[in-house]
Amino acid sequence: MKKIEKALASLAIAGMALTMIPSNAFAESAVSTRTSLGSGTGQQIVEQIADKGGPSNKASIDQIVTEIMSYRGYLNPSEKESLNQARTNFLTAAQNGTLWSAADGLLTEQVVAKFQAEGVTRAEAKVAIIQSLQAFQAIHYSDDNATLERALVKFITQNGRTFRTLFGDDFKAELFYGFMMATQDELQKEIKKEIKHNPLSLLGFGGSSSSALKGKLVECLKTALHNVTGPVNSKYHAFDQKLADIGWNIDLLVETQRQVGVVIDPSNAAEKAVAMSVIRSQIQCKINGTMSDPLTPLTLKKADNKLKLVLAVKGIDTGAFNIAGLLAWKTDNSAIATVAEDGSSIKAGTTEGTTVITAYRMNDSQVEANELIRITVAVD
Repeated sequence: MKKIEKALASLAIAGMALTMIPSNAFAESAVSTRTSLGSGTGQQIVEQIADKGGPSNKASIDQIVTEIMSYRGYLNPSEKESLNQARTNFLTAAQNGTLWSAADGLLTEQVVAKFQAEGVTRAEAKVAIIQSLQAFQAIHYSDDNATLERALVKFITQNGRTFRTLFGDDFKAELFYGFMMATQDELQKEIKKEIKHNPLSLLGFGGSSSSALKGKLVECLKTALHNVTGPVNSKYHAFDQKLADIGWNIDLLVETQRQVGVVIDPSNAAEKAVAMSVIRSQIQCKINGTMSDPLTPLTLKKADNKLKLVLAVKGIDTGAFNIAGLLAWKTDNSAIATVAEDGSSIKAGTTEGTTVITAYRMNDSQVEANELIRITVAVD
């Protein structure tokens, strides 16, 4: 893989790793499926789980929701719709049997034997695994805090027994959560190394097709997870061992996820949405020297004129590169606010209201699908 592809794929896969690992993280140690939970809001149920499973469980859920949503907050409306559609497609596929073949690879002799030891038939084991896959996809394609929290709670309450059967009672949530963070750290190191070598490589992501980006995700996910679990002296090598005990490995899990994606996200729009949200989260925007949060509207007065705009990449010295000048810029309503053609400044218009300023790759016809920066501007 070319360096430019490797760096960009690493950015995208960070988001995938963040959503892949937590789904299993709570599966067997937080709450038994035999535990009776009362009705209530997601927050109330989480508190019940914390009461029964210990305070660390509530903290872990909060941490994971915060971590994942730090990326998902950068989704645009059409991308959120892609995630919603993928969730809907999974429900349909689970009901009509389309996904059954995707679970076949996970029904190894060892897995079947573990379920049968619990008095569960092979057919019932397959249903349990598909239910776990469905719960994982609900987490993977969540686009707001409430939906994600509900998905995590549902995963805990419905799939705990399945993962205890597969991995045993000694495989704790804390190990999974640490594994997730270690994977994230590994990816961030690679990102910084590659972007330091070529800061402009970040722009390549904006023009990647959904299929091309998905291919990079699959390849890099394998590499990243192997880097964390492979070394024998790694504390997460136990994860590799647990998988081996049931005839699974990281490549098999990634391939299963790919097969599921073919069914529920055939255009790869949802996967690209997840990737693009991660990419955008790595870009920093300074306006008149002050760091601006792209998720928080920029409030201007009518008299505000030519506020200096500078883009950078988190943790990387990109001062020698004018990233904003390499992008194309547009405003949804020039009467409210305009942006210089080279992205160097923002100017308030003569009309009060709210508009959106967007940056994307030059000569890109798919602006919304490939936007790298979205700044909401309010003029009063």
